[in-house]
Amino acid sequence: MTKSDLEALAGLDSVPWRNLKHAYGPAIDVPELIRTLASGDKKRREETWYTLYGNLWHQGTIYEATSYAVPFLVRLLEARDVCEKQQILLYLAMLFTGRSFWDVHKSTIKSEVSKPGFEEKLNAELEWVAATKLAIKAGKEVYIRQLHGDAVEPKIAGAYLLGLVGESDDEEDERELSVWEEIAKSCEP
Repeated sequence: MTKSDLEALAGLDSVPWRNLKHAYGPAIDVPELIRTLASGDKKRREETWYTLYGNLWHQGTIYEATSYAVPFLVRLLEARDVCEKQQILLYLAMLFTGRSFWDVHKSTIKSEVSKPGFEEKLNAELEWVAATKLAIKAGKEVYIRQLHGDAVEPKIAGAYLLGLVGESDDEEDERELSVWEEIAKSCEP
């Protein structure tokens, strides 16, 4: 791991992962999974993506630990030697579309809805979703910078994520339009 990778992950071990939950229980594996994304080993990164999707965005649902992972993913986008940044951008896009498990399933698992404490569980999950979206929105400037790189894949993934995150002010719209023109030129035969 390079110095820029280490700087991007500063504070990763300070997060109380043991007290946070993901789809399979305590999120104690998340720091190592995030570190692996900065690895030069493509096979390990591919395996890590499979695990991260299952743990923090399980079948499209968001968990308590998800929003805590987002700032480190955003910082990896700015680390010089991190490979396949488009994968990070696409993952952030998927996280942004994530929902609460109970919000999605409350109409199909009606027996749970009537149990005491259901509303509290649902509200907690909705807060996790909102926190995740806010954490992703906070990285907007980083995504815009991805549009100005040399590689086409991060530009496309960054544009997709920015489309999900929402509208920008006029000055940013102008910059994004010029980048779209650059992308279109780079994709021409």
